[in-house]
Amino acid sequence: MRFLPLLLAGLLLLAPAGPASAQLSGAPAATGAATGAATGAAPGAGSATASGGGQASDGGAAADQGGQSPAELADRQLRTLIDTLQDPQARQQLIDNLQALLKANQQQAEAAKQDHRTFGAEALEAVVGGMSSLSAQLVDAARTLGQLPAELAAGVRSLERPEAQRRFLEVSVTLLAIAIGGLLVEFLVGRLLAAPRRTLDDRPAESWALRLLYLVLRLLLDLVPILAFAATTYGILTLADTTRSTDVVALAFINANVMDRAVRLIGRVLLVPQNRNQRLLPIEDETAHYLYVWLRRLSFVGIYGFMATQMALTLGLEPSAQGLLVNLLALLMAAMLIMFVLQQRKEVAHWLRGQHPRRGALANLRARLSEIWHVLAIIYIAGCWFIFVLNIQGGFSFLARATILTLLIVAGARVAMQLLGEAVERGFRLDEETRQRFPLLQERANRYLPVLRAILFGGIGLLALLLLLEVWGASPFAWLVSDPGRAFVGQVVKIVLVVAGSFVVWELTSSLIESYLRGQPGGRSARTTTLLGLFQNALRIVLAVLVVLVVLSEVGLDIAPLLAGAGVVGLAIGFGAQTLVKDVITGIFMLMENTIAVGDVVEIGGHSGVVEQISIRTAHLRDLEGRVHVIPFSDVTTVTNYGRGFAYALIDMGVAYREDVDEVIAVLKEVAAELRQDEEFKGVIVDDLEVLGLDSFGDSAIVVRVRLKTTPLMQWSVKRAYNKRIKKAFDEKGIEIPFPHQTIYFGVDKDGSAPPLHLVREAAPLAPEAVDDEEGEADGEDLSDRPKRRSRARRRTQDLPDPETDD
Repeated sequence: MRFLPLLLAGLLLLAPAGPASAQLSGAPAATGAATGAATGAAPGAGSATASGGGQASDGGAAADQGGQSPAELADRQLRTLIDTLQDPQARQQLIDNLQALLKANQQQAEAAKQDHRTFGAEALEAVVGGMSSLSAQLVDAARTLGQLPAELAAGVRSLERPEAQRRFLEVSVTLLAIAIGGLLVEFLVGRLLAAPRRTLDDRPAESWALRLLYLVLRLLLDLVPILAFAATTYGILTLADTTRSTDVVALAFINANVMDRAVRLIGRVLLVPQNRNQRLLPIEDETAHYLYVWLRRLSFVGIYGFMATQMALTLGLEPSAQGLLVNLLALLMAAMLIMFVLQQRKEVAHWLRGQHPRRGALANLRARLSEIWHVLAIIYIAGCWFIFVLNIQGGFSFLARATILTLLIVAGARVAMQLLGEAVERGFRLDEETRQRFPLLQERANRYLPVLRAILFGGIGLLALLLLLEVWGASPFAWLVSDPGRAFVGQVVKIVLVVAGSFVVWELTSSLIESYLRGQPGGRSARTTTLLGLFQNALRIVLAVLVVLVVLSEVGLDIAPLLAGAGVVGLAIGFGAQTLVKDVITGIFMLMENTIAVGDVVEIGGHSGVVEQISIRTAHLRDLEGRVHVIPFSDVTTVTNYGRGFAYALIDMGVAYREDVDEVIAVLKEVAAELRQDEEFKGVIVDDLEVLGLDSFGDSAIVVRVRLKTTPLMQWSVKRAYNKRIKKAFDEKGIEIPFPHQTIYFGVDKDGSAPPLHLVREAAPLAPEAVDDEEGEADGEDLSDRPKRRSRARRRTQDLPDPETDD
C-alpha cells in the first residue's frame, strides 16, 4: 500500500485523456523525465517534465471532460489505468518512471544527510579512513616482508648474469671516478682557502653585527669547495658515456653528497662548534658540539638512506619493496629523533622553567610544559611518521610547512617581545632634569610599567596564537572578518577602551590631587592627605562599578534589572543601617571642617591617642600603650585636638608656704631661658615663659602657674625637660617642693583647754640635718648664713590618702 501514491503519480503523469492508442504520444516526455531523474537531476525537474507532458495531454482533453461529472471522470481514469497496465510498452514506461523517481528521492536524502554531517562525524570518518589505510599499508608491508627474501635472492641471482655484472661494474667505476675527481678538486680548493678561513677564525668578534658578517664570509668560503665538487662531478658525468640507469645512480649520489654537505654547512654556521667567539646562539660549546653531531647523524641517515632506496629501485627492485624500505628508513629516523628528545629531556625542561622561577599564569604554563614537553614531541614525531607512511595527499608537506612556520612565528614573537620590552624601558626612563622637576613621576611611571609590558606581551602572544591557528588550518582570521567575529572584536575593543579610560581618569585625578598636596603649606597637608585617601577610595569604587556595568552590558547582559535591584537594595540598606549612614555623614562633615587628620593627637569617644587612619565611617587611634581604638563617628560628641597651630606646656609648680614667690618665679624664668638656648628645644619653644601667677593655695603648698608656647605636639617633651631642670634648680637654691601631708586637729573644750595626747617616743637616730647642726654648733660655726632647712624633727602621724591627689 505504501507504493500506491507513487504508482498513482506515475499514472497521472503518463495517462492522457484519450484512448489507449493515443498514449504513445506521451511516451517521449515520460522517458525524458525518467532519464533526467536517473542521471541525478532534481526530482522536481523530472516531475515537471513529465507533468508538462501530462498537462499537455490533459489540456488537449480538457474540452472533452468539461461537461463530465466527478463520478464519470473517475471511471474514465480507471479505464485509462486498466488500458495502461494491459499495454506492455506503457506498463514498462510506468515502471521506469517509478524507479527513476525512487532513485532521485534516495539521492536527495543522501545529499541532505551529507549536508547535516557534524565536525565530529567528519573527524570520525577521517580517523576510520586513516585506520583503514594504515591496515592496508600494514598488510602490504607484511606481504612485502614475506616476499623480500625471494626478491633479494632473485637480485643476487641476477648478478650472475653477464649483463647485470657489466651494468654493476659500469655503475661502480662511474661512481668511483666521480668521487675521486670531485673530492680531489674539493681538497685542492679547500687548501687554497685555508688561509682566509684561519684568518676569520682568529679574528675576535665582539658585536653581534660583526659576528654575523664573519659568519656570512665563512659561509661563502665553505660553500666554494662544495660548488667545486658539484661542478666537477657533474662535468665528469656529462663527459662519461654511460647508460641511463648509470646516470640516474650517479646523479643520486652527487645530489645526496651535495645535500649532506649543505646541511652540515648550515649547521656549522648556526652552531659554530669550532669557534665560540663567532657563535650567534647563546649556547655552550658542549651543547653546540652535541647538536652538530646529531645533525650530521640525521643528515647522513636520511639523505644517503633515501638515495640508496632510489638506487635500488633503479636497479630493478620492486616498487612495493622500495616503498617498504622507505617506510623503514622513516621509522629509523623517527626512532633517532625520539632518542634525541629523551636525551635532552632534563636540559630542555630546565630551560623552559628558567633559571629564576617566577609566579604567574605564564610561569605556571612554562612549568607544566617543562614536565610534558617530551611527550608532546614524541607524539608529534609519531604523527609525522604516520602521515608519511599513510601517504596522505599533501599531509606531509602541510605538516612540514606548518612546523617551519610555527618555529618562525615563535622565534619572531620572542624577538618582538625582547625588542618591545627594551623600547618600553627606554621610553619610560626619564632624564635627570625631569626627575628633579617631578620627583614622583618616575615612581608613577614605573608602577604601570609591568602592566604595560604585560599588555604588550599579551598582544604579541595573542597575535602569534592567531597566526599559529591560521598556519594549522583553523582559519581564525576568516572568522574575525565575519559578522560574529566583527561583533566580538567590537565588544572587546569597547571593553578595553572603557578599562583604559578608567585607568586614565584614575591616574589624572590622583596626579592632580598629589600635585595640589605638594603645593600646600604643612598645616593643611595632613587634612589633604586624609581627603585624598577618602576621595581615592570613593573614586576607585565608582570606577569599578561603572566598569563592571559597562562590561556586563557589552557581553550581552541586561543591566536594567541589576540597577533596579541595586536601587531596592540600597533603599533597604538605608532604612536598616541608619547608624552607618550617621557615621558616614558625621565623618564627611568632620573631614570637611578639618576637625581631625591623620597624625593628630586627639581625644574622642573617651579615648586619646594618635590618629593612624581615617575612613569615611571610623577613626583609628593608637594610645601610649600601643592599643588601637576604632571609634565610629556616630559616637563622637566632642573632639579634643592637641595638635592644631600651637600648644602650651602648662606647669603648676607647688612650693612650700615659707618660700618667697618672687624668688620662685625668678628661678622659673631663669630655667625657661636656659631651656630655650638648648639646641634640642631652640626651634620648639616659640615664645618666652608666660607667668600666670600664684594660682592656688594647696593643703601643703602654694601653686605657681606658668606656661611655655611650643609647636604642635611638642608640649609634652618641653614640659618633661622643664620639670627636670626645675628640680635641679630648686635643689640648688634650697627651695622646698613639699610632699603631701596632713595635720590632725583634736579640738578644744569650752574652757579652751585641749585634751591630753599620750605619745610614746622610741629612740631613733638623728636626722642628717640635726647632726650637721650639732657639729656646726660644736665648731662655733655661724648657722645664720646657711640655707634654710628643716632642723627639728617633725611629729609624724599616720599618713592618710588624699582623695584629691591620690591617682
